[in-house]
Amino acid sequence: RGGRPNALFVVASVQALPEELTGLAHTLTLNFPWASLLSALVLPEAPVLEALRRLVRPGGELIALLNQSVFDDRAYAARLGLPELSDARVEDALRPAYRAAGFEIRGSEIVEGDMPHQTSWGQHL
Repeated sequence: RGGRPNALFVVASVQALPEELTGLAHTLTLNFPWASLLSALVLPEAPVLEALRRLVRPGGELIALLNQSVFDDRAYAARLGLPELSDARVEDALRPAYRAAGFEIRGSEIVEGDMPHQTSWGQHL
């Protein structure tokens, strides 16, 4: 249908992204990741954070919107191997890991009501 001049679609795991994508993004937004990407963001997994960093040009940013309901259901989160996502976890585990990968966590918050980034997929959740 003609597409968008500023959109690029790739089917690949984050660990195997094409080198041509290195440094292309001013902003990389992850809307409600699930499965292995969600785990990699909250555990955190250095190889995945480093792969994401390669996508973002110097001075760019990573925005990750996570589904809090996954963490609110502790039994479900435990089955997935996900830790509690608390302020202490952000400070003690996530902030140092993201910094080591070249990202700075500028803030984290639980958003009530309308999401800051609306997607057609998100309306199906």
